[in-house]
Amino acid sequence: MENPTASGEEQRFDNPAELTYCATRFVSASRRYLDLAAGDPELPAYADKEFVEAVKQVVLGSPHSRVRILLIDPRSLVLSGHPLIELALRLTSHMEIRVLPPDQQGVTQGLLIGDRRHSLQRMDPRRCTGSAWPNAPRRAMKLLEEFETLWVTGEVDPNFRRLML
Repeated sequence: MENPTASGEEQRFDNPAELTYCATRFVSASRRYLDLAAGDPELPAYADKEFVEAVKQVVLGSPHSRVRILLIDPRSLVLSGHPLIELALRLTSHMEIRVLPPDQQGVTQGLLIGDRRHSLQRMDPRRCTGSAWPNAPRRAMKLLEEFETLWVTGEVDPNFRRLML
């Protein structure tokens, strides 16, 4: 796979390792905003140590940072301790988790939008295949509109809240 943050055209990813590599590079290149809609195919990629550390750096790098995570089907995460979810539970002032309601969990695409410029989209509901667009603000804004539509229907799940004392 090419350098996933260089300016250019659509890049394809065809397996979990390429998704992880591309997503980590996009997050590392982001400074303030991350919007993530994830289903089961992405979850192992987003548990990668480098990916989680890159998300943490975005959150800690700016007092105005915002990370929104929209889970398409959270059943597999409720019992397992996913590192990205654990990070979100610790850094609640900058990270928010929502879950699509059951009647909308038929959504099949996964999205990641970084700083409204980098984006990737997984289309196949069963596989880690899709496209990435580095430094493509128009494409990112189009996908961000799709994300916003899903985000407003998302609900806060009590399984992903923690009261820190």
